[in-house]
Amino acid sequence: MTARKLYRKFCVILICIMVIGYSAQYQLVTKVTQKMGPDANFRYFATTVNGRLAPMRSLHQATLSDEKLVKWAEAAVLKALSFDYTNYRDNLKSASTNFTRTGWESFTIMLERKSILEVVRERKRQSAAVISGQSKLLKKSSDNGRLKYEVTVPIIHEVYNGKRGVNVHMVIVRTPKLEAPDGLGIAVWRYEAAE
Repeated sequence: MTARKLYRKFCVILICIMVIGYSAQYQLVTKVTQKMGPDANFRYFATTVNGRLAPMRSLHQATLSDEKLVKWAEAAVLKALSFDYTNYRDNLKSASTNFTRTGWESFTIMLERKSILEVVRERKRQSAAVISGQSKLLKKSSDNGRLKYEVTVPIIHEVYNGKRGVNVHMVIVRTPKLEAPDGLGIAVWRYEAAE
């Protein structure tokens, strides 16, 4: 056999291998894309920082019972309003995890309007809050596919030289676990004197 005949034979074998490879690739791609049609049943999962599986729930499903949600709201209020002039930055940063972006804005606006942060910093005071009555879940509804709760927490808030009774009205929404560790965030914060 001459070199020319060997070369032709090699080219024919190479073309056959390429045709077989392309047809196998085509069959694989069509098989995979057929499974990914509109009826495909995808399974998503989330993991913690440690690599453990974390349960995922839709934003219209509750992560806590109503009683536990009210307890969560009380803890969030106490965490947000308990700080002093030496640690207010760290405490407020830690408390911000319980808020959505708009909720945090409404909370910081309240701190400015009531001069709470200014009094704590300049007069070296402490902001302390204590639950003073029964917290109430006023309403539970769905808004654009997100579960929404309206909660009122009565507190005694001490910042100045005296104590005053305050009702904290909050709108709490379900949030993705990536945004809030508990899957909840305070979207609206209203701080009103108790009657």
